[in-house]
Amino acid sequence: MKTRNYERKDLIIFLIILLLGFELISIIVLLTIKTNKYFKISGIVIKDNLIFVIVNKDERRIIYSDKVLYYDNKRYKYNIVEDRGIVMKKNNENYYQLVLEFKLKNMKANDVVEIVFTKERMRLIEIFKIIWEGG
Repeated sequence: MKTRNYERKDLIIFLIILLLGFELISIIVLLTIKTNKYFKISGIVIKDNLIFVIVNKDERRIIYSDKVLYYDNKRYKYNIVEDRGIVMKKNNENYYQLVLEFKLKNMKANDVVEIVFTKERMRLIEIFKIIWEGG
């Protein structure tokens, strides 16, 4: 008995195996690859290479633990020159004043700069979960 083209199952089995392999690779990628989460702070240039920022407790902890910041999409190492302590209290949250030092180009006193710090690393699956929940 001769088999017809629609009776052959080889192509269907191959496509199912290919689909399962793709799904397995996608799940592995979602669970293993991590990406950075950032937060941005506005600071004021005091004088050459010194910037003054006001941050809350969590941001202060991150600034103390990390030694790299991003300014104009370039990576810079920084030092904490001075921690002036609590300068403001708002909604039962303390805000701290820090003076950071890193090399700036073409900045004058009283210029406002946007600096970015790395907050944490997140897996891709967590990002999709946040998007799915709508928050």
